[in-house]
Amino acid sequence: MMWRKLCTAFAAVALVAGFALPSAYAKKCPRICKPEITACRSTIPDKSTCTGTRREKGQCRRAINKAKRVCMTSIIKACKQRKDTVPADVCSPSGAFLDLDE
Repeated sequence: MMWRKLCTAFAAVALVAGFALPSAYAKKCPRICKPEITACRSTIPDKSTCTGTRREKGQCRRAINKAKRVCMTSIIKACKQRKDTVPADVCSPSGAFLDLDE
């Protein structure tokens, strides 16, 4: 009886820790990589540059929004993939320009 409670408690703690740690790290990626995301988004033209008919403007705006989403998601995805090899407070999407003091 006591053994069952102990196993249940251990499994519950392991389950909570397994879900809490990656999700906590995932929430940090956008904040850690904010300068890189801002720099990537600054290369995309502003929506005010869209001209033409109403339909053309709509297509232009959608293309700009998609480019911004792709820019952000690619950086965040790279941040999440390298979470085991690099400290959590360093952001380099490619992993090539890390200054680690070891």
